[in-house]
Amino acid sequence: MIHIVYLDTRTNALELMLTGKKTMIAKGSMGRRIPYKRIEVGDTMYFLESKRNRDIDAKAKVLHVYYSGKLTEEESYELLDQYKTELRLNTSQYRKYAGKRYITLVNLSSVEKVTDRTLKDDSNINNEEWILIEHLEELVEE
Repeated sequence: MIHIVYLDTRTNALELMLTGKKTMIAKGSMGRRIPYKRIEVGDTMYFLESKRNRDIDAKAKVLHVYYSGKLTEEESYELLDQYKTELRLNTSQYRKYAGKRYITLVNLSSVEKVTDRTLKDDSNINNEEWILIEHLEELVEE
């Protein structure tokens, strides 16, 4: 499976990932929403820093995935605290995920910069922050 993931430019996540300081990303929600239970070891993730820019900035392989069960508010805080070094969440990101019932943690490997891929101009793409596809060619300009 291929994952297109938008990163918040204000978090400096891309730079932290490329330098190896951030090795894990998180996705949290109150219900079991995408990408919950849809990520597997070996999947490829493509990252874009902004929805305004359609250029793919980096890619990585999924090394490990953790899907929480239904968490209490306290348990979600504990989980984020347990992986704070790998996640490198800033205060606003921490607040965004803390208290969520379901948290997905994705450990990344082989993070590398991408310079030659651009997503197609499709308004449906820009409405999501995490997109699942079978083949990258479905969304990339030729």
